[in-house]
Amino acid sequence: MSDQLLDVWNADASTSRHGHHVWDQLSIVDMDITNMPTGTAADPATWNYGTFLSGEHVFYAGNSMDGKGTAVAGVSHNARFTYLGKAVISNNTLQRPGPTEHAIKIHAPAWGNIGVSGTNGIGGGYTRWVLISDNKIVGAYGAGPVAIGPQDQYVDERGRDIILERNLHVAGPGTQWAQVIWFSDVTSRNNIFDMTSSQYAGGIMVAQRAPQQPPPNRVGVYNNTMYSPDATNSFIGVQLHPLVKNVVVRNNLAYSPKNSNSVMIDGIGDPAAALNQQNNTTNLQADPQFVGPVSTPSGFAVRAGSYARGAGAFTKVFSDFFETARPSGATDIGALSK
Repeated sequence: MSDQLLDVWNADASTSRHGHHVWDQLSIVDMDITNMPTGTAADPATWNYGTFLSGEHVFYAGNSMDGKGTAVAGVSHNARFTYLGKAVISNNTLQRPGPTEHAIKIHAPAWGNIGVSGTNGIGGGYTRWVLISDNKIVGAYGAGPVAIGPQDQYVDERGRDIILERNLHVAGPGTQWAQVIWFSDVTSRNNIFDMTSSQYAGGIMVAQRAPQQPPPNRVGVYNNTMYSPDATNSFIGVQLHPLVKNVVVRNNLAYSPKNSNSVMIDGIGDPAAALNQQNNTTNLQADPQFVGPVSTPSGFAVRAGSYARGAGAFTKVFSDFFETARPSGATDIGALSK
């Protein structure tokens, strides 16, 4: 469902084709796509998507997509959204996109676009008001299963007011960052990142994609749980590009027991609007005493006596991964509260 096609019709010489609004009031639910045909590695035009769309008031839920992506190119994204205005992407299982692709890819119209998804959209030129929640994201050989930002390094595209919460990320062998954030005004909270067997283990990267694109501003990373059991990975919980501004990282739990080089946060962002960090794991080799097994989300709860119990600072995250209410005072760090 392409916004560009609608713009072509609106500009057609025949006025009978004019008057199109961007695709609106869509519910895309309960699809099961498990046998996406594999295209030719050298020809991206033959790589198939699960879905490709732009729209407003979109409800995208309960879908299961498995690209079965391998190290050889041949399939594209599970779900690509070229523009969204007021949308929910929830309770989906999105797995194994192609090696250069994403399970969820959200970008926006080119800044200044006057088409149906640009200044004529409710986002006013931005992809805006998007909730990505309660999904299971399984990586394969691609570096970033979830990418929120400009589609490439050439086009200035902008997004605002996006929340990623209560998602379960399971790394694939090529996963480098579970979530890549290139837009501003994004919140990532109560997610679980299981980075077992990933090539380069990282939780969240907040970065400017290219110099002509504005760097992210006002990004919040709260109460996430990150786990990497592999000795070969120097795990990084959150990495910040030198120009990102006003990033808050608070109440995050990370455990990487076998690698002394692992860190919770790498970088401080722009020194003029630097990182605000509080109450995160400081020693990633310290055992948080997960109740286990960590093959299920409930296994990432922590036992009584864990350093994570009651170690969190107050923040406006009122419930946890399972939507259990957090206490109004001190709370557990990580995605699960006691």
